[in-house]
Amino acid sequence: MSWLRLGAAVLALVTVLVGCTGTTENVPPLLLAVGRQDPTNASAYQMVLVEDDFPNQPRLVLVPNSAVALPYAAVASDVVDRAGARTDMVVLTRDPNGGTAPASALVTLALTGIDPTAPTAFTAGTPLQLTGGVTPVFSGSAGPWCFSSVTVSRDGRYAFLIDDPNACAASPLVGAVVRLYQLDTGNGQVTQIAPSSPVQATAPLDDQVDVKERLTFLVSGTSDAQVYQVDVPYAASQGAPTLLGTLPGLAQLALGSNGTELLAITNSQPYGTPVGVSSSLEATALPVKGAGKSIATVDGARAMAADPTGINPRVVVAGYQQSAVHASPTDTKFVTTPTNYGLTGVAVAMDPLNNFGYVVGNGRIVLLDLLDAQQYGVSNAIPTTELTLPQDAGGRYLTAVARTRALIP
Repeated sequence: MSWLRLGAAVLALVTVLVGCTGTTENVPPLLLAVGRQDPTNASAYQMVLVEDDFPNQPRLVLVPNSAVALPYAAVASDVVDRAGARTDMVVLTRDPNGGTAPASALVTLALTGIDPTAPTAFTAGTPLQLTGGVTPVFSGSAGPWCFSSVTVSRDGRYAFLIDDPNACAASPLVGAVVRLYQLDTGNGQVTQIAPSSPVQATAPLDDQVDVKERLTFLVSGTSDAQVYQVDVPYAASQGAPTLLGTLPGLAQLALGSNGTELLAITNSQPYGTPVGVSSSLEATALPVKGAGKSIATVDGARAMAADPTGINPRVVVAGYQQSAVHASPTDTKFVTTPTNYGLTGVAVAMDPLNNFGYVVGNGRIVLLDLLDAQQYGVSNAIPTTELTLPQDAGGRYLTAVARTRALIP
């Protein structure tokens, strides 16, 4: 089966799931940086590169000698200048065996100039210790801290962290207080962003615009999620955060943007088994004003990906046993992977140029054709042990993923 790939700069006729070779422009290969458990040591953690050798077969291959050690397991990430040069990946790491007071650190990895034949440019900077360790940034009586998500400013100086006690608990803690912090990675200064109502345990979003950069986050309302914003960098002198609008539901997982809309996914239950949990994809136009809209997506949603440049309108949602491709945030007739394929998606990335999605789960990566999600592949060329993911106290798999383009010598 062949598909017409539509990208921002290329048109190519390719064959995806069979061994034929199509023709394409000289587009640099796509690389995925993926968090995993060290195959030789279950108590050690790494980031590793996976190359999409499109249109050749096998499509997904592990890049030799690309593993970079992490201090703890990767649990979330963001990209510096995500709609532009995509220079660095900022990874939030956390000790999955650390109980309710785990050690954690931020690690910055270079995403540019990587040659898959000699990936020496894929390096990690010195970890910034958040908790635990010798010189933690967070200390004192406000803890213990359990950081579950991160978003960063356009230049990477400011990181915004959600502290969610339930992310480290084996079972939900009733009344657990969620906190939102701004961390100045240049001088280590920590500032709590505390609106009058409780912050949701939802991954916030720095819009990374070049003029008046702002942070968007959610606060729990009576029957919906309230959308708030503050300027970046945040200072208490700004006054109270600004209420912009609302999103349906009370158990959002993450915020994202396709350049023109603010996006979120929400579950009917915030914690526990994903079996039978209905999920929705939510959207509201930017700038946010008024109430957002909601459509159904795959059950047990956990992660989503969209093109921050707005060139490609599709949205990929990773869920329990299935993943969905929405032609747009308002597409109610989404297409899913077959039910008998079954993979719990943990993190997701997309290639907006060539219209492919990548859903990372324990032991494998599912490759989705964004023009027809019924056409899919799997990382069969990579041994399962090479993509084993660590688990937290609640049995949830942990990873982070980011895409970049390989260097063409």
